[in-house]
Amino acid sequence: MAGSTGGGLKIARIVILFKSGFREIRRAIHPGTVKCIKLDGAVVDKETVSTVNSYFILYMVIVAVSTILVSFNNLDFTSTVSSVITCINNVGPGLGAVGPTSNFSALSAFSKIVLSADMLIGRLEIFPMIILFSPAAWKKNS
Repeated sequence: MAGSTGGGLKIARIVILFKSGFREIRRAIHPGTVKCIKLDGAVVDKETVSTVNSYFILYMVIVAVSTILVSFNNLDFTSTVSSVITCINNVGPGLGAVGPTSNFSALSAFSKIVLSADMLIGRLEIFPMIILFSPAAWKKNS
């Protein structure tokens, strides 16, 4: 569902991301072409496409940084990456050492904090979390 509260990347964002990518490929081949991105028959404005692209870049950066931080536990690659992916997407068990028959107890306290932050970022969305910790959001306007 496009508006799911399950966290992580939403289907609507993935569709817009792919359509945006294909549009850029078409634009490289045919520079004069004007192509609008449509979702459910409605034109998606440029600001929304830009926001989706920014969201995806931030999502991938968070996944990469979290994976690097969790990798200090010396788990195998599959366990490390799947622990981050499962936490940021809030989808349940990962693979390997954090799979369905295991749990996250073997991870260090630091990794659990990183993964807990990933859960919050995935569930509450990236931009609201950035705003929450932004000093400008807490500054009183006089």
